[in-house]
Amino acid sequence: MPSKPSRSNAQRPTPDTGSLKRGIFYTFLTQAPTLLLYFVASTLMTRVLGDVGRGAYALLQNQTVLLAMLLGLNVSFGITYYTAKEQGDPRIMVRIAASAFLLSILATPVFLALIYWNGSLRDIFLPKQAMHWAYLAYILLTVVLSQTCGLVSSILLGRKQFKTLNRMSIINAVLSAVGFPPSTYCAIM
Repeated sequence: MPSKPSRSNAQRPTPDTGSLKRGIFYTFLTQAPTLLLYFVASTLMTRVLGDVGRGAYALLQNQTVLLAMLLGLNVSFGITYYTAKEQGDPRIMVRIAASAFLLSILATPVFLALIYWNGSLRDIFLPKQAMHWAYLAYILLTVVLSQTCGLVSSILLGRKQFKTLNRMSIINAVLSAVGFPPSTYCAIM
């Protein structure tokens, strides 16, 4: 009687092609409600804020995206690549990425303080109405949350957890629509 080959903890089974196709199909189906929710949120913002308010809101959102990109150190691409590889233990890569993530999280308030207290940098990165604490708190919170979401998403993508990623996508779209009133308050201040 042949014995089953033993598998070490570091090895993972190869994904089933049907499972991968099903994951891609469900991801495609998830995009419809996600895009619809983002469209509704964007339409509400434009109607409520008007042209000037929408421009201020776009500036606020672009600042958070820029800071998240600068401080994210592109760690998520590396996490996805190395956790998706079938060699070695993916937990090691996640530990390294978590260390870089914590460093990035600690650098975010320092970077914002540097911009705030340096007059020439403040004139470039922050509009004059951004001297309110709620504006800076919103930027800090949004950058930290986007980095956290990016870290979790890249780990899930590398582990081929499409179902969970699709749920996160819908939750993110719902939070974008629900988070509109508080972010509007910060944008018009």
